[in-house]
Amino acid sequence: MVKKLNKTEIYKASTVLADAFKDDPLWNKLFAGEKTLDKKFRNFFEVPLRFCMKYGEVWSNSDEFEGIAAWLPGKLSYMTLWQMIQSGAIIPAMKMGSTIGRTMQKAFVSVDSDRKESMKGKDFIYLFVIGVSSKHQGKGFGGKLLKSILEMADKEKLHIYLETETEENVNLYEHFGFKTIKKINLPVFNLPFWEMVRQPK
Repeated sequence: MVKKLNKTEIYKASTVLADAFKDDPLWNKLFAGEKTLDKKFRNFFEVPLRFCMKYGEVWSNSDEFEGIAAWLPGKLSYMTLWQMIQSGAIIPAMKMGSTIGRTMQKAFVSVDSDRKESMKGKDFIYLFVIGVSSKHQGKGFGGKLLKSILEMADKEKLHIYLETETEENVNLYEHFGFKTIKKINLPVFNLPFWEMVRQPK
């Protein structure tokens, strides 16, 4: 059972994701040396949450917000400036500063291209982000949340596409039927990055 979130719950959801990814190697490199790190980290995760609430969906495990997942229909998985404005995602993006924005654009332009090429002609959803608060990690909340997404995708005969920068997560996703279709060295950050797909069952 999952809870679909609304705009009034964005702050709480983004706080959960900021906590969930506080030790993530990619985001720590991105924000290295930044002041007011906690606030900028939360703003960072508010971007996909606002975007997904407008064009896809955002779920939590329950009213306790143990974990958060945000996903999009595949055809809307490529952010445009106009879509960011329409969804309100442009506001937290601007709060992070132009330097971080330019860095993200340079790093992920090839990732977006890979997704377009890999999923061409396929109906899919893009799992933008999924994370569990630190106090609830290791208790199965992430798996339960992911299973709900898999069930929805299987029912609608949709592939699921995601990316991860953590090898531990690769093993987890493989357990749920995902396969790595490409491993790259992420530009700018010089970190390994896995692009993964799960076919509907």
